[in-house]
Amino acid sequence: MRISSAATFLPKLARGAIGRILCKARYGDAVVLMVDGGLASQVWKAVFGEWLAERTGCRVLYDTSWFREDGKDIRGRDSRTLAVRETFPAVSMVEADDRMARDLRRYRRLSNPRPHAAPIEPGKRPPSYYDGYYMNAYYFESRKDEVRRLLRFSERIAESERCRRYAGSIAGSGRPVAVHVRRWDYVGSIHDVLSPRYYLDAVEEIARRRRGLGGIELYFFTND
Repeated sequence: MRISSAATFLPKLARGAIGRILCKARYGDAVVLMVDGGLASQVWKAVFGEWLAERTGCRVLYDTSWFREDGKDIRGRDSRTLAVRETFPAVSMVEADDRMARDLRRYRRLSNPRPHAAPIEPGKRPPSYYDGYYMNAYYFESRKDEVRRLLRFSERIAESERCRRYAGSIAGSGRPVAVHVRRWDYVGSIHDVLSPRYYLDAVEEIARRRRGLGGIELYFFTND
């Protein structure tokens, strides 16, 4: 019997309680993490999932239905694809089936709707469902070596002519500085947008701190 149909005749409060009990009986210690957005968002969810698995000892699965049902960027124009496993093969990201994701989203959901929010500790006891934003260095600062292992490019990308050219240039630079710029689709969205002045001030500050150690070389990463 489906969980949702088993409780349709009961008052709302009772349905919720019964739904949670049935979820516990059916899904045990499962933790489902909702995945959406572009590659960077997918990487954050993978890192957060690894942290959850370590912190709770639970099996962490991923709800990827967003890519089938919505899958648009924050402007609602371009389609997103689940690219994290193809880009970083060490990221396993085992998917939850649609029924499990639907049930836990309904009865055992925890949401963190604020970008760049303070880190959280695991909330509800499993089974549970997490969605929202979990972009905080707290989730990887004690596991940096493991995260570096996970985020190794696939052989196809790493051995491409373009990647080898840039990687060689950065490795051979005496003072490489990565500058990540994202403004175009963030403007007018819920996300904070950094001004051009911010980047100029940041470069000047880095150059000031490096004074006497040689010049710096800037490498820009952007779609702008």
